[in-house]
Amino acid sequence: MVEILFKRKYVEGRSIKITELGKKIIEIFEKYYPDILDINFTRKMEENLEKLENKPDISLKEKIIEENVEIIKDLSKVMKENEKKIGEELYNFIKDYLNKRKLKSN
Repeated sequence: MVEILFKRKYVEGRSIKITELGKKIIEIFEKYYPDILDINFTRKMEENLEKLENKPDISLKEKIIEENVEIIKDLSKVMKENEKKIGEELYNFIKDYLNKRKLKSN
């Protein structure tokens, strides 16, 4: 997980330090899908994954999968409905960020 954060340039340095891009991603999630950042949401998702790992009976496994499918569908719906706005926000942020870096290097 941590490797992914570094690979995607959300964090940098030896210790984890959030980058401007990482902050922008969080800001977008807070604006369009705040549940994904809620500690209770992430706790529930982690618990569900642990339950699946522990090889529960098939009915519990199906229930967990159905819950997670609904969560993913909801997130996908929100992201699709706001795709253009999210894209524009990210595009403008990255464009401004790159312009600032270019100015600093000159």
